[in-house]
Amino acid sequence: ILSGLVGSEMCIRDRFIIKYDDGTSVVFPIIAKKDIFDWWTPFRSPGTIEENLTKKTIGWIGTDYNGNGRGLVKPIWENPNPAKNISTIDFISGLIKASPFLVGITLE
Repeated sequence: ILSGLVGSEMCIRDRFIIKYDDGTSVVFPIIAKKDIFDWWTPFRSPGTIEENLTKKTIGWIGTDYNGNGRGLVKPIWENPNPAKNISTIDFISGLIKASPFLVGITLE
């Protein structure tokens, strides 16, 4: 589950590099306004996250301690190499004027 300020629509904003124990890796790009939305979106533009995502990819929408709307997105990645063991996952910022943050990762 992640969030952060977002740049242009549909640009690669950040990425995960999934490394396998055999030394190979794959890149999971995080696409702006698909895989990540601004943390403030529910406050600034109510309904935008719900209109653009499925229930499956909405991580959380709620309010902070001041009552301001906040939202987290849950991008979904399917391992193209399920027979390989994942050794590490790197979360790489797109290095724009934003602060992406990762709340958690779950594996099935």
